[in-house]
Amino acid sequence: MRGGRFFRKKGSTGCLLVHGLTSSTQEMEYLAGRLHSKGYSVLCTLLKGHNTSPEDLSGTGWNDWYKSVENDFNFLRRECSKIYVIGLSVGATLSMHLAANKGSKIAGLVLLAPAIFYTSPWARFTPIFKHFKKYGIKDYSKYYPGRKEAFFDIADENELKKRIAYKKFPLAAIASALILINIVKKEIKKINVPTLVIHSISDHTMKPKSARYIYRRLRLRPEDKKLVYLKKSGHVITADFDKDIVFSEIIKFTKYQFMLIKS
Repeated sequence: MRGGRFFRKKGSTGCLLVHGLTSSTQEMEYLAGRLHSKGYSVLCTLLKGHNTSPEDLSGTGWNDWYKSVENDFNFLRRECSKIYVIGLSVGATLSMHLAANKGSKIAGLVLLAPAIFYTSPWARFTPIFKHFKKYGIKDYSKYYPGRKEAFFDIADENELKKRIAYKKFPLAAIASALILINIVKKEIKKINVPTLVIHSISDHTMKPKSARYIYRRLRLRPEDKKLVYLKKSGHVITADFDKDIVFSEIIKFTKYQFMLIKS
């Protein structure tokens, strides 16, 4: 079934790809395919409660999602000698938590549209709202007024048709993501692996300042961290107009880190 966990072995360098909250591995398929074609082994983690139903997701929390990431990271370590961790949105936040706790085993970290600051002013109230309302419906109609259905923050109409993700979301899941975000904010200073951060200035889900917030708090040498802003994409930058730029920046990042190690 598309959108599920998948592993493609190739080289000794592996990439662990972590999708976002309420989504599936479908949003990482294009990037995984391009990386695999360049000789990387790729493993796309499926977070617990995803690619089934919102009802399944409602029974999970950030600890469950992190366990999915940690288990696949341990699996990939047995298959590859070097690992890059690449996360999107809440998947990026989970990846930061992994790097803060297992940094010595990670060659590099790539954070795509990282979840730090939600654009919705209501997100911070979900810890309260979840007691009165179980689900919410995604609505990006004010950003994409021409669409009959605007459930997803993707600018490319063709990519929108391929989307495998939940249209409704459990408020408890957002509340749990906020707990994770607060933990990770304190852990950023512990991240000691080279880090690439990419965000779109047209992201309508996570404020673009999320990327700058992380970049400024990373206690890394200037040559070990990089911030890139995109212009044409919405939140799901791995499946939008700038997806080739995302891939190109990741390739440049991994090759540069490899050159530093050799020198």
